[in-house]
Amino acid sequence: MRDYFMSLVVASVIGTVLSMIASGTFEKYVKYIVSLICILIILMPLKGLLGLATNFETYTYNESILETSGSEGLILELSKERVIEAVNDAILKRFNVTPVNIEVVFVNTEDGISAEKIDITLKTEDSNKADEIKNYLSALLGVEINVAAGGEEVG
Repeated sequence: MRDYFMSLVVASVIGTVLSMIASGTFEKYVKYIVSLICILIILMPLKGLLGLATNFETYTYNESILETSGSEGLILELSKERVIEAVNDAILKRFNVTPVNIEVVFVNTEDGISAEKIDITLKTEDSNKADEIKNYLSALLGVEINVAAGGEEVG
């Protein structure tokens, strides 16, 4: 995380220096390019979750560990743990709700593994927040989100 912020600070400082050096007509181009670089740095942590699927061979966690061998199974397991942790933290921080269960469906692409669909089960007493959670996570992650409470899908 420290490296992430350091790269953003370094890009900003270099951009400031370059825009001070460039004067006149080139200044606006330098600012534009530096702004694009900063936006790319800000969006970098989301690249694993927002990867484009080119191969539509899907895996669910339980099946994929059995069907894959060696390092592929370990990668799927670690990917699932990280996605579940991130989604759980996002829901807890934003809505003060702890999901009962989170299931992730992955897409195996040439570039790696990315989440395609996330199924979330909430406690029955948290069912009133299901629509908000679904809309928030759909916008944040750009993947299909299904939220169920008490065993029935809501939203």
